Amino acid sequence: MIDPSGKPARSMEMKDAIDFIEGSNLIDNFESNFFWNLSETKSNESGPISCLRCFISNAINEKINVIFKKFSQLYEIELQDMLSFVLNDSGEKYFFISNNKEGKKRIMFSRENLLNLDSLRSLPFSVDIILGFNPKLSNLNTWAKNKVQANSELKSYLASCGCLLQTPWSLIADSSPTRIKASWERCGAGSMKLNEVLTLHSSYIDLYKKSKEEYKQKTGKISGWIPDQDFLNKLNPIQKDLSNLLLIDKAIRTYISPNFTKQFEEGEEEKLVSEDFSEDYSDSNDNLFKKISNSLSKNGMIITKKFIEADKKKWIKDASRELAWKLYSEGLSQREIATKCAHKQGWVSKLLPEKKIAEMIAQEAAIELTAYKEFNQIKNDIESLDRMVLELRNHLLNTELKDGKSFLRSFVCEILDK
Repeated sequence: MIDPSGKPARSMEMKDAIDFIEGSNLIDNFESNFFWNLSETKSNESGPISCLRCFISNAINEKINVIFKKFSQLYEIELQDMLSFVLNDSGEKYFFISNNKEGKKRIMFSRENLLNLDSLRSLPFSVDIILGFNPKLSNLNTWAKNKVQANSELKSYLASCGCLLQTPWSLIADSSPTRIKASWERCGAGSMKLNEVLTLHSSYIDLYKKSKEEYKQKTGKISGWIPDQDFLNKLNPIQKDLSNLLLIDKAIRTYISPNFTKQFEEGEEEKLVSEDFSEDYSDSNDNLFKKISNSLSKNGMIITKKFIEADKKKWIKDASRELAWKLYSEGLSQREIATKCAHKQGWVSKLLPEKKIAEMIAQEAAIELTAYKEFNQIKNDIESLDRMVLELRNHLLNTELKDGKSFLRSFVCEILDK
């Protein structure tokens, strides 16, 4: 188990797993699928799940070390930070959940109990891996390693260091039209014009999910997909090879890398509001833009305050937590905050989950805004609603205010000053 505060790693002996193996005379049966099957037939026992958690911790450690070895020469990443996001299972036989009526309730780790939970948010990452595993599609070792690579906290940390684990194909699919536009305008290379890039991206998005699903059904794999010629022929405009898509990928990676951001900010003032957001809502309808701002401010203060109040309980024992929030409100980066608080960057990322907070604010604001007639058409259009949430989130995180702070940082500042 890796502690995000930067303390030395702890090797945990899972007595529950050892007792189960010895008590069941299973000393020669160290296969993950064997214990997986036992976790189903003995779903009310903790032993099989404990054994699976041991298998998973080893797979996690192997995968993180492979990633670190591959990218540590190119990016300023820390092995300890990377492990802290995913190697967080300390091996307890029991876990606790909060209940409004009964307070904290102790529950045994068993498949039966885990399946009856509403949320896995406070549980180890290994539990998420186990419950999502399908032995018909993969072995547990491969599944765990794929889940590590897809872990959102790990990806966010690596991205903050300029390192993206995504393939070009998933990165393009996960990028909004706003990001594509900004990336190509500032970092694009090649003969394609901006309108051609946006049209190509739009057609790519329409085809990507269906093609990935067909690939998964055909191969049983969730990774390894590459656009084939049939896919390229369906794009608009038709592509003879992968070169233009790879140019778009390169532009995105360059645009969001810390080095480019630093250079850009030194030479030109960054816009806070995405171009799509400002064009669609700000210039054309001042009253509507005011409604959006009011909704973001109201929900922003409520949700941000909840996060700060929950963390305040720990400030007496660890004053660096309060300092971290204060430094964040002043506009310092995660790396700078980590240095001043004498912690690893992974500790800061866990303490200040700005993307998660901004996402929650954006979702609440979007729900409110769909009540206005101007957004009626978005209400039942999932893709448009997702795009709106993404733009609202970006609006909260980018630096628009005169003092260079994002709206989210200004919320934190206002709450701390009260």
